[in-house]
Amino acid sequence: ELCCVATEWNVHPIRSNKNIENPHGKPDVMHFTPELYNTHNYETQVAFEDVAICEELYTKEKPSDYDQGFLGLVQLVRPNITIPTTTDDALEPLYQCYSRYR
Repeated sequence: ELCCVATEWNVHPIRSNKNIENPHGKPDVMHFTPELYNTHNYETQVAFEDVAICEELYTKEKPSDYDQGFLGLVQLVRPNITIPTTTDDALEPLYQCYSRYR
């Protein structure tokens, strides 16, 4: 549900406000075409090796603040949910939600 809210937000138009000097437009358009808003593209290229190291360090074990009670709460709220075991499994609902709005 959160991914659907995020997708909906990113495609809705932000109206201009005469009291604030903020850019207006659709957040996705503003992000992917910053030159239209007289700003810079602040994306940073990262090496594949750096991403692989981060995955190795941070995705193999549960974080130290992992709470088994949270898993119980998730299963109470969403009893049929399947807990993802891979990054791809975890991202699949996001991709499904995003594809509905493309």
